Amino acid sequence: MSIELELHLEGQDANEEASRDLLKWLKREDIPDVRVQEKKMPPVEGQMSPGIDPCTIVTIIKDISQTTVAIGLIIAAIYGWYEKRKMR
Repeated sequence: MSIELELHLEGQDANEEASRDLLKWLKREDIPDVRVQEKKMPPVEGQMSPGIDPCTIVTIIKDISQTTVAIGLIIAAIYGWYEKRKMR
């Protein structure tokens, strides 16, 4: 069993650039048993492939027994990313 968490950026600074930056940051953190990806949207009529929600990141915790540890590491990674962006 796995757990899927959606991280949705909101507010004044929430944009595609911030979302992609956080996505890269979380991937670099390489949190054990966690897969990070952009949220795929259903295909829009007339398009060949599904779209992507630019402000939503999906994290999938692959091993439910590691949920508490994984969520703690995800939160720590997001806080580190936020602090780094704040210093810019």
